Amino acid sequence: MTMIDTIEDTCKYRKKWGENGIEIRDACGSIEITYLKPHTIVLNKEDKQALNYETVRLFLSKQLKKAQIADKFGVHRNTISDRVNKFNSEGISGLADNRGRSSANNKSLPENLTRYEEFLHKAKYGIHSRYALGLIHVPYLEKIGFYDAIKKICFDREGGYSDVEMYHTLYFIPIFDMDRIHHLDFFPNREFSVLVGNSKHPRESCAQAYLDKTVNLRDIHDFIITANKNAVRAGVIDGRIIYMDSHTMEYFGGKNVELAHHGTKNNAVKSYVVHYALCGITNRPITFKFTRANKTLPTVIPGLIAQSDDILSAGDKEAKIVVFDRGAYGIPTFKNVEEADKIFMCWTKDISTTNKELGGIEDKHFFDPRIDTLDENGNKIHLSDDEISKRKGRFKSIGRIADVKTYLNGWGMIRTIVIEDLIKDRRIGIYTNAERDALLEDRDVDLSAEGILTIIGKRQNIENFLKDRKNDLSGDAFCGGEITEIGLDAERPDEMEIRKLEAKIGRIDKKLFRIGIKIRKYESLHENEEMGGSDFDMVISKLKKDAERSRKQKEKIEKKIEWGKTGKTPDHVKPLCEINTKKMEILNVLKDTAYTVNSMIVEDFVKCVREVTIEEGKRGMDERYKNITPATASRILYSWGGHIKMDDEGVITVAANEFDSKIIQKAYKRFCGKLNKMNAKLRVRDKKHKLRFVSN
Repeated sequence: MTMIDTIEDTCKYRKKWGENGIEIRDACGSIEITYLKPHTIVLNKEDKQALNYETVRLFLSKQLKKAQIADKFGVHRNTISDRVNKFNSEGISGLADNRGRSSANNKSLPENLTRYEEFLHKAKYGIHSRYALGLIHVPYLEKIGFYDAIKKICFDREGGYSDVEMYHTLYFIPIFDMDRIHHLDFFPNREFSVLVGNSKHPRESCAQAYLDKTVNLRDIHDFIITANKNAVRAGVIDGRIIYMDSHTMEYFGGKNVELAHHGTKNNAVKSYVVHYALCGITNRPITFKFTRANKTLPTVIPGLIAQSDDILSAGDKEAKIVVFDRGAYGIPTFKNVEEADKIFMCWTKDISTTNKELGGIEDKHFFDPRIDTLDENGNKIHLSDDEISKRKGRFKSIGRIADVKTYLNGWGMIRTIVIEDLIKDRRIGIYTNAERDALLEDRDVDLSAEGILTIIGKRQNIENFLKDRKNDLSGDAFCGGEITEIGLDAERPDEMEIRKLEAKIGRIDKKLFRIGIKIRKYESLHENEEMGGSDFDMVISKLKKDAERSRKQKEKIEKKIEWGKTGKTPDHVKPLCEINTKKMEILNVLKDTAYTVNSMIVEDFVKCVREVTIEEGKRGMDERYKNITPATASRILYSWGGHIKMDDEGVITVAANEFDSKIIQKAYKRFCGKLNKMNAKLRVRDKKHKLRFVSN
């Protein structure tokens, strides 16, 4: 370091920081830091230890904020935290390496070490990683039986990474906001590998090869059932109320797969569909099913119900209520659910007969759910003041409701909850086969009109779930799955179909003849100046486009007729392909597990934050975290980083970097106490290393 009195302005970039008067210049070959002119320090860019020390000193002296230091010195703010931790524990000697690793950890490694032995060697000196707090998932993974479930798809491997290392790698991809397997190559080996218990983590090619071998050797369906059954045994899935919905996954490859309607794009796209059953009480996935686009939700509901009951049987439970939207509306669906001895709930369709039926209900049947209710005989009674206060804030957009029987064609009289929608100024209904005074066994689930409104209102949970998961579901949707041809995307017409097509051509010819007459008529009017030029151009353009569409349709039909008569396949008929979805299913189980575990972690951490906030609030401390959201809590946990260190007994200590907020710091300390009570172990090869979590 050199003190100088004047500064030659040779910097390429200059930035001033607020009112503290500090100025940092990036000069040729050096960094110049001016505190109060003419007090200046010049640092050689090659002197990493001096540069690292200066970043630590600027932070500890509170002269600059962490984000300001990180921005000017071109490092991540977590790197500043790492350097501060190293300086506090080892002094200035710990800052010799610009990546924040200790000098002891940078000593040359012994020769011929395996990746696991190299990890053990480095862990004894401490490893800093922005992903270190991902290890808080391990206790929860043990709780829900994740490691027992993956035994179903493990196989004997020689060399390379172990099964647990492979599944840890694949599991943690979505935790850190990555959607696809190829993102593995973006993670830094030195940091991400701590989650694997290795000095390196598998790359994309290795993960793909492993999955390819797994789907050829193991029963993936058994893995799906076992993983979800373990979650039920752990008590994280209730399943008595289940919501069902579907998500369309668009396929962008060149192969021809079946088309499905895409809700957002509002057109037909090449795609596959995933159908989900979500627990309506704990808001966690129960099971799913991938199908080709020709399988709609009504066709898979019976199978999903049976599979859900099989999974729930692990906890001596079964689904009692099945809730779905208008996409599965239909008498066959209602009958299938009732035959399975379940209660169904579904919105009515916006069709004239239903609207007429709902519109004809007399006013005497309606009541205000905020202040009134119905007794067991269907008579309106007024609520007490205490009950009214409990309902405060509910049913905001509802005017009145009625609990009546209406006629449904193909079913007969059916219980209908009719709602007067204040926003859309109309009546809508909910069909259900639930009796008014019924209660679910072992759980007080209200099946009155108000209770049904609450249940079906929470159906938005599965919409939000699929919205949150859409990147995950589409990211690896077709990750190298084997594609095979299963036929053509159209059937060769038989004699009866040919006659229908020939009749259709006759109708098209008549339509073209009528269009020709109209065109000549308008041309005559235009020539006689009885029709304006702009109107003429617009009408003629529309007629010509209509004629062109009809001619193309006729040409296509003629080729189809020729196909039926001669066997010559038309150009527009292509081979239909099917994609093997087993790899998709493995990844989806891992992502469902990550979703469930992350929600458990966030719930526990949020509880700790709110408890500490209330305690500190009584002492006049900041209460901004009193209503912390799960999204904020998740961001805090996974963006902060930390370090791990192994003691002589093989216990791995996971320490978080110091949080900016004292409340978060105290809350995390309390959260660590909960984690340590779970006595989790990190599985590395044939050994299990006990994990201990601490706050810094």
